[in-house]
Amino acid sequence: MMAYRQYNQQKHMFAAEIAGVPIGIISRFKSTKEFFLDYLTDQLPTTIVSATDEEMMMEDDEISERTERMVINSKIASALADYDAFLMHTAVVSVDGLGVGFAAANGIGKTTRALLWKKAFGERVKVINGARPVLKFRDNRIYAYGSPWRGRERLGCKESVPMKAMCFIERGEEVSLKRMTPDDAALRLMQQVMIPKEPKQMYMLISMLEQFVHTVPFYLYTCNMDKEKPEVLWEEMKRN
Repeated sequence: MMAYRQYNQQKHMFAAEIAGVPIGIISRFKSTKEFFLDYLTDQLPTTIVSATDEEMMMEDDEISERTERMVINSKIASALADYDAFLMHTAVVSVDGLGVGFAAANGIGKTTRALLWKKAFGERVKVINGARPVLKFRDNRIYAYGSPWRGRERLGCKESVPMKAMCFIERGEEVSLKRMTPDDAALRLMQQVMIPKEPKQMYMLISMLEQFVHTVPFYLYTCNMDKEKPEVLWEEMKRN
């Protein structure tokens, strides 16, 4: 890690601990470091990421704070596969110390569900992450970790929780919770994760997703704000 020690003399060389993994980040923009502020660490990184001019230009024909962040985020997502972890577009809450995830297309209401459950359960619920937590295999279980990617509402905390249930949300007139088959869950799950570009890491991710759908119960959660009772849904999840 001599390269890290040398680059560390530069203004925007820092390390962030993501799901227990110290990742070195080389950045030209101060705002990139500010984005990771709550996750900065003095640990020596096990991997280093940066964004070249060419990589930023490929994202959106410009070199900017936004495109640097996009490239770095993508590289971190890929690097996490080497540590049995991946980023997922979902909101995760901890209920009585167990994780419940809500995934949906943009605008359907995953953050709304997290806040609804928080309101229903009060102090029994913590929002682990409102947008893109890290899911990581540890001790034969899968855990959700808080991450810097907390969405517009900035919901989340630097904690982890073992996953109890994963829900894909759809709107409907009636509220229901239907158990999904692993195959059906896998098809939807693939749409909610960042796919690494490197073949080795891509295969590692696919293997993790297959294990995920066979380890944690997945549900199709039909929602209606006027009729939902999170307490009833939670009891149903605990029975399965």
